[in-house]
Amino acid sequence: MLNPIFASMKIFLALLFLLFGPLTFGQITEGYFQYHIDIQAIDTSLKTRQAVGMLIDSKMEIYFTEHRSRVDFKLGRINTISAVINYETNQGLTTNSGSIGKFAIVSTADEMNTGNSTKQDSNTVVELIDEQKKILGFNCKKAILYANGTETIYWYTNEISVDSKGQPMINDHIPGFPLAFSSISDGMKMHFQASNYSFELTDKETIFSTTPPEGYRILPR
Repeated sequence: MLNPIFASMKIFLALLFLLFGPLTFGQITEGYFQYHIDIQAIDTSLKTRQAVGMLIDSKMEIYFTEHRSRVDFKLGRINTISAVINYETNQGLTTNSGSIGKFAIVSTADEMNTGNSTKQDSNTVVELIDEQKKILGFNCKKAILYANGTETIYWYTNEISVDSKGQPMINDHIPGFPLAFSSISDGMKMHFQASNYSFELTDKETIFSTTPPEGYRILPR
């Protein structure tokens, strides 16, 4: 039973680094962004429609400070997966909570970065589109990234200061901070759009803790 759990957590990390590469926030030293995830079935197979039904009410939350980051995925009614990285101490923690139980993987920040999408091959192409719109009051521009056979559409803003190194928060092929992005995979279209944000965090020691929570079973990595 543990192998599928471990695999799902690794898939989560792969998705995280597919959409995001390393980011350090320049003038902004800490913050929080929440993204609503809209999932639509592209093909009409029963399997795909059932999967989409299970993923209704999904969301992603990002927390960051200098040298520390956290990403939480709530995958509809399936499970909640979190990844915490502390670059200062080189510690990492991935947790998975769902109907089959609660599990954790303790690792290093370096190990969690092995899938970093910024190390894509030279075939990665970014097309900047002359379109604009506002998201959460920020002016955004459109870009399309083609990599590894996948097309991802981004709406990014330059009104949040960024420097492309340090924390896994944004794909550094995109010239700004993404407030919306979407791609098609496995017959499903997934659209992420920022729905809330704050540039001040409380209880940071709890948010960025790399100690497995009580009640979680620790899996070997």
